Amino acid sequence: MPLASEISLLHDASSIALDVSTVTISNTAWLRLCNVMGRLVILFADYIQGDGISPVEWAFQTAMLVIALRLFIRSACPLIMAALSISSLSVRDRRAYALLFRAVGLTILQFKTLLASRTLDWIEYQPNEAVELDGEYIYFLYSGTVAVTIPVSGHSTGGTEITFIRNESEPCISARIFGDIQFAKVLEASVYKKAKKNFKSDKKSRNQEDASSRMAPPSSCIVGSNGASVLRMFTPKLLKLMENDDELSRSIQRLVLLCMQRKLSRMLRDVGLKSSTKGNRKS
Repeated sequence: MPLASEISLLHDASSIALDVSTVTISNTAWLRLCNVMGRLVILFADYIQGDGISPVEWAFQTAMLVIALRLFIRSACPLIMAALSISSLSVRDRRAYALLFRAVGLTILQFKTLLASRTLDWIEYQPNEAVELDGEYIYFLYSGTVAVTIPVSGHSTGGTEITFIRNESEPCISARIFGDIQFAKVLEASVYKKAKKNFKSDKKSRNQEDASSRMAPPSSCIVGSNGASVLRMFTPKLLKLMENDDELSRSIQRLVLLCMQRKLSRMLRDVGLKSSTKGNRKS
């Protein structure tokens, strides 16, 4: 095959690898691996071309390869560490995955990645123990009972709303999640911070956003008299993993959305019950 045709073929192959991977592959690790392979093919084609490539072009392509490799390592390392981990899933690990994470599209390897990176861990709370819900963790109640206390905004007497969560009486698994509202606010702040890096926002809107986040009322929960077994997710590590795994990010966002839908449905149901009660009293 003539040299010019070989170079042209390599360039076409690298372009196809980069373009197709960007359009069709949703998994971040595989996408970034395809980008690395495409960059390697481009460098190989330039090497075959020899003296026809300027030092500036070589430096640019090498820098792009280094960036692609770095991004691939960020995505692949947690998955590789989880795959090589010798620890097996416990009974409650498997049950938690089957009940909660599989339903939102999380793969078993991604679940192992969360465990291996200590993003997920099990904790046993003592009876009547108080836990602050400040967005640092999001919790899944495995066994026991907790009472979640949320200050009611706009209440003249500073009242609170108390929601009891019991693992055995909740037909919807997402109803056993708590701390999700605070996590959603942290996630929103993370997305907003990224947006500020790419787009210039005016100072007024930024101040309004900061003020609204400061006004967010804190909440807490009280563990029941028999204690509680809880699977908690560490928010900073989770957000870092989500940055380098699009599928994980979509699964966690889907989980938060299910929790919000559940809370909204319960709120509408409570409002409907109160309205019907008032109507019966008037009649």
